[in-house]
Amino acid sequence: FRILSGLIRKLRSLLKFLSTRFQSLLDRFSVRYQNLLNQALNNRARTLLLFLAVFIISLVILNGLDKEFFPDIDQSQFTIYLRLEPGTTLDNTDETVKLIEKEMQKDKRIKSIFTSVGKSYEDKLAYYLEEAVSRNLAEIKVSVYPKYKTNKVMEDYREMLADYALAFSFKKSDNILVSLLEFEEPGLSVIIKGNDLNKMKNYARVIREEISANDIFYNIRSDFDTENPQISVKLNRDALSLYNISVDRLSSFIRANISGEKISEFREFDNKIDIVVKTDMEFNLLQLLDQQFVTENGSIPLRLLLDAEYNENFGEIKRKDQQRFFSVSTLYGSTLKKAVRELEKIIDRVPLNDPEIHEEIAGVNREIASSLRSLIYALLFAIILVYMILASQFESLKLPFIIMFVAPMGVIGVTLALLFSGTTISVMSTIGMIVLSGIIVNDAILLVDYTNQLRKQGASVLEAVRTAAMTRLRPILMTTLTTVLGLMPLAIGIGSGAELQSAMAIAVIGGMLSATFLTLILIPVLYTLFEKDI
Repeated sequence: FRILSGLIRKLRSLLKFLSTRFQSLLDRFSVRYQNLLNQALNNRARTLLLFLAVFIISLVILNGLDKEFFPDIDQSQFTIYLRLEPGTTLDNTDETVKLIEKEMQKDKRIKSIFTSVGKSYEDKLAYYLEEAVSRNLAEIKVSVYPKYKTNKVMEDYREMLADYALAFSFKKSDNILVSLLEFEEPGLSVIIKGNDLNKMKNYARVIREEISANDIFYNIRSDFDTENPQISVKLNRDALSLYNISVDRLSSFIRANISGEKISEFREFDNKIDIVVKTDMEFNLLQLLDQQFVTENGSIPLRLLLDAEYNENFGEIKRKDQQRFFSVSTLYGSTLKKAVRELEKIIDRVPLNDPEIHEEIAGVNREIASSLRSLIYALLFAIILVYMILASQFESLKLPFIIMFVAPMGVIGVTLALLFSGTTISVMSTIGMIVLSGIIVNDAILLVDYTNQLRKQGASVLEAVRTAAMTRLRPILMTTLTTVLGLMPLAIGIGSGAELQSAMAIAVIGGMLSATFLTLILIPVLYTLFEKDI
């Protein structure tokens, strides 16, 4: 009990000390604020022009900041998508993945590894087709201890994987909100449109080589990565008719010798196991051509009945606006503007020899532009809605305009906060601006309402403005400080995935601080301009 009472006394002493210090700071700030307010009221035109110039400069700086759809979030997890040489057997793919697993198990930064061999969700077409289509694919899900940076771990394994796989890519695990709202894969793409697939593929290959040579690009993928080896078979109809052989019988013979033929099922409760008959030797179709095929009149070589040719086919053919296209996609390790400029330079360097082929840059830049445009419309609608509510409350059109003048000026603080914190313009920071449009008018409402009360009591406009500003200074500062301090933990971004909320909190904090200053200076100046003594 004595210890508890001692702690309470120390706490009271600390609170009393902090209260005294805060009151002393507030008194000194009040004196300086009163002098600044008098100067602003005596030079109203210069004050407005100064703030207008700062506002325009802020808009220019804000437009120059880098943009992204969502902030980069470290969930301490990432996935590696591997693609080996086409035609690689499932066993060979498994052996390669085991070698990679052994290297990863030596890394103390890695918490856990989960692998899937034979299918990869990255290749959505192969994922839903038969296993034979995707035996050369693998997927490795990696969890990293939170104290390590996921980007650094991924960068270290990029060089190692080049010795194991034909192609590979990395993907960081997204926050659930990001997964729901992010419509496209992150990064940029060069879209090649046309009708001649071979010419488009050759042009896309050159574009990919140029992108690979640029250090700021990584995780480069293209649609022709999904090309699969195939053997085209052309039946000799005359020979089939001569030896009285049906197409079904010939196809059954080929299938049984290559992949086996299902003859029945073994069932055990809910489990079904296919019973497949296969030869004791494994053939591919080109080897099978030398085998004998039994007919009614004896055996003949299979190559007399068909012609086979080895080639590669496109895994999928994509169309956009009823036109075929190839895409070369990539992630970038720089700002979005710089990455787009580099892609434009690459496209300019690679000549287009076919007038039917067209290229364009797509990807996250388009998604960002579309999303931010929609959010700007939402911001304008929020400002109009707040204005309508204030107009009905004050039964005036001038007073709400004075109050709402602070809303766009909050951009000054948002710009400075994003600039000095190194935060990009994203969906979350723009949502912070929308939230800000409804918060920052509260102090202005408080100031204008009290000024109106003083005028009803007989005070002049200038006297009412000065008295209201000094009287409401403390409540306005306390409101701002409590909001800013409450958002500070979010702005600091402590914990996994905190980057998502951090951008919004930084925008709100910056806007609140600037809006408070603008409220205390601009609102009195504007009030004296629009309201006159009776």
